[in-house]
Amino acid sequence: MIQSQTRVTLLDNTGVRLARCLRVYNKKTATLADTVLISIIRLTPKSSFTLKKGDLVKALLLKTKKGLKRQDGSILRFDQNSVILLTQSNMPIGTRLSSAVLECRKKGFVKCLALAKQLY
Repeated sequence: MIQSQTRVTLLDNTGVRLARCLRVYNKKTATLADTVLISIIRLTPKSSFTLKKGDLVKALLLKTKKGLKRQDGSILRFDQNSVILLTQSNMPIGTRLSSAVLECRKKGFVKCLALAKQLY
């Protein structure tokens, strides 16, 4: 679960390294596969996308430190909170994703599953 002012890392190849969650859409706290509004804090020096520090971008939450219990009894827990950047039409901005969770399929983010290297 993340809330406002939580720092998150990025899982895509947009060049953004660190961002801060500013708003969670439709809830107080966000869990896996929820959309949030982030502000970019740190970029790589040579990013090929047209993003800059301070931009407000919509993002999809794919990893959380807080565990998520699945129907089969397993708990999905990660070391850090991570997101990927989305366009206004909920399509990923990046062309490569390092990982994704299967809960994205339930919320309609099938394109994110197709771009991911690993599925959890």
